[in-house]
Amino acid sequence: AGGLNIALVLELNTIHGALVSFRGDVVETVDEPVFFGISSSELLSRMGSVLTELVGRAPSHGNRVLGIGIAMGGAIDQRSGVCYDYGYACDWRVVPVKEIIENQFHLPCFVLHDTNAVVAGEMQQAYQIWKPAASYSFKDFMDDWGPSGYYGPVKSYRVLRAVERKNASGVDIIVEVSPYQPFPSDDSPQ
Repeated sequence: AGGLNIALVLELNTIHGALVSFRGDVVETVDEPVFFGISSSELLSRMGSVLTELVGRAPSHGNRVLGIGIAMGGAIDQRSGVCYDYGYACDWRVVPVKEIIENQFHLPCFVLHDTNAVVAGEMQQAYQIWKPAASYSFKDFMDDWGPSGYYGPVKSYRVLRAVERKNASGVDIIVEVSPYQPFPSDDSPQ
């Protein structure tokens, strides 16, 4: 049997939840709609609903949930699991996400900035964030971004710019990634 983990990814319009095996297979998914300007209490409630549903589905796969990983934007202290500012919620200020989720579900919880999921090597979570087309498998993702992949491993990154698109509901963030830590200076031969 073994165990499963839950990956939760927060986006502008959706909370994506998945039960994930240790091999990286997605066993079950649940999506919950959200909206720009949602209150922090409503967002936390909807996160709780997705998690409750996924925890409840684990036994039907002969497993139990061993931990929860949450990827979201905003200013996050990964050690404490506190998200200081989440721009899609209207009143989100200094929310102890890790503590709230661990107290509610009695499971270990890790909160990562969505870009840091790749940098930290949380490849299954990064793959979920990527939301690839069905033809781009986790193996393809690992061949590109994994430890011996063409682009990976990613050790550091820097945000180059943000571009707001006309009539769009989000912002494109242009990020430069590097296999080196710290990020090389512009005049470095790396």
